[in-house]
Amino acid sequence: MSSRQWTRDGKRRDLPPSRLLLVDDDPALLLALSGTLQNRLDPCTIDACESAVQALEFVKAHTYATIISDVTMPDMNGWQFLRAVKQSRADTPVFLMSGNPDPVVMKNALNAGASGFFAKPFDRDELVATVRHGMEIFRLNRMIALQDTLLRRAQSHHAMLVEKLHQHDGAYASAPPAERSQPMDQFWQQRIRYRSTVARHKALLEKFLLHLAELHRRTSSQLMAVQDNMGSRRQRALGLQRDDVTERLPRMDQTSSVGGAESEQSARSRGSGRHTGDEEMR
Repeated sequence: MSSRQWTRDGKRRDLPPSRLLLVDDDPALLLALSGTLQNRLDPCTIDACESAVQALEFVKAHTYATIISDVTMPDMNGWQFLRAVKQSRADTPVFLMSGNPDPVVMKNALNAGASGFFAKPFDRDELVATVRHGMEIFRLNRMIALQDTLLRRAQSHHAMLVEKLHQHDGAYASAPPAERSQPMDQFWQQRIRYRSTVARHKALLEKFLLHLAELHRRTSSQLMAVQDNMGSRRQRALGLQRDDVTERLPRMDQTSSVGGAESEQSARSRGSGRHTGDEEMR
C-alpha cells in the first residue's frame, strides 16, 4: 500500500511501499501466499522467513505494516513469536494461521494479541481483505501518532505566543501615562510591530490547530471504522466455526436416534415375524 506526500514545489512524491512479513516453515505455502498478496494488494515489499527466529531479526531491521505467522513451527512457535513481536513492535498487526480450525485456538490467538486468525486452508479473498485492513490500521495508527506529535508542538508554540503577547501588553500597561501620551520613540514602535507580528502568527497557528484537530478527528473515525470491520470479521469467523462445531453434535445425535429407531423398528418387525412363523408352525 503505497503512500504519497507533497514536496515544497507542489510535486507529488511516492513514499517507499509498505512491507509485509510472512513466517512459515512450509516453503510451498510461503511462495503461494506471497504470490497471492503480491498480486492482490497495492505495491508492497514482501519478506518471507521459514523460521520465527530468523523473522525476529527481520523485525528488528525493518518496520512492517503487517506480519502473518504460522502457529506450529520448530525452534519457536507462533505464540512465542507473537509475544516477542509485541514487545518491540506493539503497533504492528500480527495475524496467526494454523491447520487446526478449533474456535478455542482462534480465541486464544485473539486474546494473546493477534489481530486475526486464519485456519488452513484459508479463503484467499478473506485473507487478502483482512490483511488489507491490517495494513490500513497500521497506516492510520502511524498517521494519528504523527498528528498527535504535531498537535503537541503546535499547542506548545501557541502557548508561547500567548505568553509573549501577555508580556508585551503588561509592559505597555505598566509604562507611565506621560510616556504613553508622548509620541512613541523607536523602542516602542519596534515593540508594537513585534506584537503585530506575534498576533498574526498566533492567528495563523490557531487556524492550523483547528484544521489539524479536524484531520485528527477524521483519521480517528476512519481507524474506528476499520477496527469495527475487522472486529465484525473476527466475530463472524468465530461464530461460523462455533456453529460448525455445535451443529455437528445435533446431527450426530439425530442420526443416532433415527438409526436407533430404525433398528428398534427392524427388531420389532423381526420379532413379529418370528411370532407369526411360530404360529404358522403350530
